[in-house]
Amino acid sequence: MQISFAVVLGLLTTSISAIQIPRANNFLAVAVQLTNSFTGNSATLPIPLDGIARGISNLFGDTPVAEGGKVLASSATLVKLGGICTISDPSGIIAVLSDQSPFANLSDGTTGEPRDLSEAYIVCKE
Repeated sequence: MQISFAVVLGLLTTSISAIQIPRANNFLAVAVQLTNSFTGNSATLPIPLDGIARGISNLFGDTPVAEGGKVLASSATLVKLGGICTISDPSGIIAVLSDQSPFANLSDGTTGEPRDLSEAYIVCKE
């Protein structure tokens, strides 16, 4: 009787531990930092992981990277990981930030000047 109880208990324990439990999303938002290397200014803001496009001017317009009504940045960094963020403007994708590639150079390749992100938007998702 003791052996069969131990066997049954072992089988139940194995079966229960093999059941996959759905996990809640631990990452409700990531944090994205824009930096202007010419001025030394930077700003970091949380961006929800909801797949909604948000205007960078609306997000960063009142931060140190805003200058004269423009948001100027030479780089973008995903400083709180856990999602994928795409920065785009009307001409196409500017940068993709992820856990595997959290940094993007946004400056002009010839002069190194910061990029104007006033018409750009960012979308972050899991």
